[in-house]
Amino acid sequence: MERTKKAIIEAFQEILEETPINKITVKTIVERCEINRNTFYYYFDGIPELVEYHLTTMVNQLLDSFDQPDPATELERVVNYFKQRKMSVLHIYRYYPREQFLPALDKITTHIVERCMKQATEGVPIPEEDLDVLIRYYKGALVGGLLDWLESGMSYDMNAMVERLCKLMEGSTRNAIEKSQIKQ
Repeated sequence: MERTKKAIIEAFQEILEETPINKITVKTIVERCEINRNTFYYYFDGIPELVEYHLTTMVNQLLDSFDQPDPATELERVVNYFKQRKMSVLHIYRYYPREQFLPALDKITTHIVERCMKQATEGVPIPEEDLDVLIRYYKGALVGGLLDWLESGMSYDMNAMVERLCKLMEGSTRNAIEKSQIKQ
């Protein structure tokens, strides 16, 4: 990535920690990076394109960092990543159109849930339609949990909640997989 584009993105991230998206202007960004407006527009058509690029970059950074064999550890990494960028994530969540925010969250959660299901079903033949139902169910629960956490302003310990939920739900996925094996 060119140095100037990187400077624009870094300035945007810094400003986003301080200011809601709807208050950020191109002028604020170019002043922070000490470039002119034309240079900004060489890289981005405007703030919406910059936000979209920023979201895509965040998702790709998260997915690239997933190297743990345990999907719960990956979820913890997502939560910690969000907490480290708390205000910018909340500003995106609160002020950016949901139809553009949700696909980013969906991409992350789909990856985690698919890995989780792959581990849970390893060596067990399960009909594709049952696997799809389980993936959709757990992904929906995970997205819902993350949205609830974001809606609360990240006010509770999401990692502790996930850890406790995993203990409470222990065996439920295996039970569903076993039920899938019963011929109907």
